[in-house]
Amino acid sequence: MKFRKQISITFLIAILIPFTILVLITSLNFNSSFREYLEYEQNIKFQSIEQMVTEIMNAPYPIGQKRELLKNYIANEQLQLQILDKDNKILLDIDALPDTNIQPDNEIILKDYPLIDNNQQVGTIQFSFIDTNYTDIMTKSFSQTMFKFLFISCMIALMSTIIMNYFIAHALSRPISFLSIATNQIKDGEFENLNLPPSDIYEIETLNNDIEYLANTLKHQKAIRENYAQDISHELRTPLTNLQLHIEALKDGIIDPSEENYETILNELLRLNVIVTGLKESFSGAIKEELSISRFNVEELLNEITIAVNPSFLKKEVLLIANLEKSITISTDKDKLTQIIQNLLSNALKACEKDDKVYLTLTHRHHKILISIRDTGIGMAEESISNIFDRFYRVDNVRNTKTSGSGLGLSIVKNYTNRLGGKILVNSKEGLGSEFILEFSDKIIDTAEIAEKSM
Repeated sequence: MKFRKQISITFLIAILIPFTILVLITSLNFNSSFREYLEYEQNIKFQSIEQMVTEIMNAPYPIGQKRELLKNYIANEQLQLQILDKDNKILLDIDALPDTNIQPDNEIILKDYPLIDNNQQVGTIQFSFIDTNYTDIMTKSFSQTMFKFLFISCMIALMSTIIMNYFIAHALSRPISFLSIATNQIKDGEFENLNLPPSDIYEIETLNNDIEYLANTLKHQKAIRENYAQDISHELRTPLTNLQLHIEALKDGIIDPSEENYETILNELLRLNVIVTGLKESFSGAIKEELSISRFNVEELLNEITIAVNPSFLKKEVLLIANLEKSITISTDKDKLTQIIQNLLSNALKACEKDDKVYLTLTHRHHKILISIRDTGIGMAEESISNIFDRFYRVDNVRNTKTSGSGLGLSIVKNYTNRLGGKILVNSKEGLGSEFILEFSDKIIDTAEIAEKSM
């Protein structure tokens, strides 16, 4: 069922059910009140007649004159009047009942009132009248009139509800229809020209913005994947071509099977291995593998890494300067922290030219352990900083250097840093260099110290 039809039915039910209940309650209440009103009016009428009869009977008139006065009065009321004494003997009987109005199903109703003289009951006033179902007839007539009125009101309300429902359903379903069309476009790989109209409804406007953000993100990711496919193809083709040429040259005897040529082939194989390993680690980054927690001195680890990578820095004539705070022992995954530092130092080296500098700093302050890798290389444009941790993303100016990367290193760094419970911050200016800061809570120190005290 379409949203517009669903909301129309729901809205009609929500309006008509309470309205119908209201009409029924109102009709029943009016009928009851109207019947009570008619009965009250009838009682008032007989009380008024009783008072008139009492006045005439207590007046100092001859009995004949009283009879004539009562007869004339009762004739207009279409009643039978009997005056009884204390012994229930009839003193006066005046019959003014209309013969023509009596029907087979009519009853004669009797009403008795005391005849009072000087505050004492001296007899009884008895009225007899024909029950013509006057109250029922008037109530039925009133009910029919009320029903017609309520029916007309219901029809007017129903038509108004249908008209209002159409405009409300249209106003709500129209932006949702555009959202549905937009999501189908995104599903088909069309990320532009979504044509989402602005909405005054906050939730729908928010959803519009989310859909547009999703489309732009998917468009950006698609461009990254396409670029990366070309880049990785290029990265793999170069070592493979070099291997093919060297092996064919060895086979054809063009070059000698010397240690230098074997070293070249081995380097190309190692280069391929690095690229494939980076791909594997990048794609498996979402898998929550178990951490291998151990206690170690951070300064000693960073010194070991510095010694290992220093030849690469010397070869490129880039100065690596370490400024490490001593005696910081932590408990975390040593291998993953090592790979994080190595990747960041490798990226810093790629961004540097001859005579540039890379600074490796370790500090413990404000309840934080901070590891900083800062270089004086080419830096990055501000718009690139928000994307550098995306898988496959490569900064354009780094691509244009002599040593290019696979676009996976920083994605791995980000994933491993999160797994270790830390976060990574970036500061960079194009032409001035970049700084990557690893930040960990010093709770990992507290854990180590507690363990040490318990030993």
